Amino acid sequence: MKTWKGRLIGLLIISMVCRHALPQCAGSVSSFEDGEKLSYQAFYTLGFIWIHAANIRFSVTSQKVGSLPLFSLSAKAYSLKTFDWFFKVRDNFQSLVTIDKLTPIWFDQNTSEGGWEVRQSYSFDPSGRKFFHRANIGHRPPIKDTVPIPACTFDVLSAIYYCRTISFDQYKVNDKLTVNTLLDGKLYPIQFRFLGKEIIPGLHRHEKYSCYKIEATAVESNNFKEGQKIYVWFTDDDNHLPILIEAKVVVGSVKGYLDSYEGLKYPVKSRITSK
Repeated sequence: MKTWKGRLIGLLIISMVCRHALPQCAGSVSSFEDGEKLSYQAFYTLGFIWIHAANIRFSVTSQKVGSLPLFSLSAKAYSLKTFDWFFKVRDNFQSLVTIDKLTPIWFDQNTSEGGWEVRQSYSFDPSGRKFFHRANIGHRPPIKDTVPIPACTFDVLSAIYYCRTISFDQYKVNDKLTVNTLLDGKLYPIQFRFLGKEIIPGLHRHEKYSCYKIEATAVESNNFKEGQKIYVWFTDDDNHLPILIEAKVVVGSVKGYLDSYEGLKYPVKSRITSK
C-alpha cells in the first residue's frame, strides 16, 4: 500500500489543474468544520434484546495539497471484544474532498467485517467524470480499472457528509432526491425520501432532539438486502447532525446513536433537555 507521501505527490499534480475544473456539487459546506468529532454507539438486536456491539468515530480535519484546501474525512468502526466472537468489525475509511464544494478527490477503504476484507482506493479525475479504482475485495481477483461516472458522484464517506449540507427545509413530505454513490467501485443512484420532522429521544437520559427524518433505500450487500429501508434522523439546526441511524440487516436489526460530539461549528439548538 502506498505511503501518504506517495499519495500526496499524485494529489499535488491533480491540485494544479482541479481548482477550476472540479464540478460544483454541494451548494455550500456550512454544517461542519475542521476539528469536528462525532462518536456513535452501534446496537444489534437478538430477539427483543438490544446489544451494544460496536463504536464508530467520525472526524474532520483540514489540510492543503498544493494550493487546494481540503477536508480529510475519517470514519473508524470497531466491534467490542465481547461481540467479536459473533461478528468482528475493524473498519477504516478516509476521504479527501474540497472544502468549498465537498468534491471528492481521493478515497481509501480498509475494512474487515465478519472475515470479509476490502482494501480499495479511488482517485477521482479532475473532470469529475471518471475515477481510478484499485481494489482487493474478498476473494475476488484484484481490480485495476478506470471507470466513467456522472458529475457529482461521491464515495460512501463523502456522501454522508454531503447529506449534511442539504437544506431539508426546501423539501415537502415524500419529496425524493438521489445521491450518486460508489460502493465497491460500482455506481449506485441511492434514493432518499424526506419524511418530515420528528422529536426523538437521544442516547442519554433526559435528552431529545428535533430532527429531519430521511428514508434511504439500501443496495444489496453482505449486510443488506436490496430495497431494504435505512432511516436517518438529522438535527434540524445548522449542524445537521445524524442523531440516529436505524436499519434491518440480513439477520436482525441495527441502530447507531450519537453518543458524544466536539468541535461543532454551531450550537446544538435542536437538543431538548428535561429534568
